[in-house]
Order: sequence, then structure tokens, then C-alpha cells
Amino acid sequence: MPAAPHVAAAYGRLERVATAAEAAGDRATALAAWRGIRSSVLATRSFFTPHADRKAVADRHIAALMAAEPVWGQPAPAGADPDPSWRAAPDAGDTAEARQAFYARQLARDDAPSLAWVAIALAGFGLWIGGAIHFARRGLDDAERLDRRVAGAAGGLVLLGLVVWVVGLYNA
Repeated sequence: MPAAPHVAAAYGRLERVATAAEAAGDRATALAAWRGIRSSVLATRSFFTPHADRKAVADRHIAALMAAEPVWGQPAPAGADPDPSWRAAPDAGDTAEARQAFYARQLARDDAPSLAWVAIALAGFGLWIGGAIHFARRGLDDAERLDRRVAGAAGGLVLLGLVVWVVGLYNA
């Protein structure tokens, strides 16, 4: 629910968990909490991104935490998480600063659907449904005989709508 007070409270609790875990040296918990914030912000976006400021903070912490991990294929230093799934990517860079910049770039990527193509897909869907409704209302006369002119126009709208809808979805 937009502007619901529990949302800000939940983000605040997750941020406190993340910062406390970082302070305690528990990078796995901190990373999970920051990723939880990031994923919930991304999951609730539509035409705008609510709590984008919290995502930016989470992205900075995630990049720093991931950069601090040992590189995949190298032995983990004492105190590091032994789980290799937490290891840094081998192409992320040789230094922690390079890895942090690498992860910051990855986290900054926006793979959201294009709003223009979504609008085109919705227009196609509207044409498709509109053509079907037009046929259902006017495609048959009172004697239930097919009106070829109306059926042809309705079929054209349905076909055009389907094509525009598919193209819009493909490109969104």
C-alpha cells in the first residue's frame, strides 16, 4: 500500500539488522539484509521507484561487502565465509576498489521494462479485445447471419491487436 507506515518501519528494521551485522563482522547476514532491501524496492516499482534512496544506500553496501570477499578460485582468508558462492567473480578486478566499482556498475544496471513498449503492448491488447467485442456486438445481424464487412473489420482489429501486443511484449 503506497505511503503505508509499516513499509518505512520494515525498511528501518532491515537497515538496522544490516548495519549491526556489518559492525559485528557478519558479512553474510549484512549482505542478505541489504539485498532484501534492494529486492523489495525493485519489486515494488512501477512507473516510479518508491524508496529509491534506500536502494542506492543498499547498492553501495552490497558492492562494498561483495568486494571484500575473496576472489573465486583463491583460498579464503581466515575469518572469511568458506561458502564459495559468496566469492567475488574472477573478472571483477584485482583490488577491492576495482571489485567495488565492478559491483556498483552491475547493481546500477536497470533491467526494468521500457514504459513505451509496455504502453504499446497495452494498446495492442486493447485493439485485440476491442475487435473481439466489436464482432460480438455487431458481427451477426438479427437473423444471426454473419455480416462480412463487420466481421472483416473486427478480424482485422483482432489480428492487428495481437501483432502489436506480441511486438510490445517482446520489446518491453
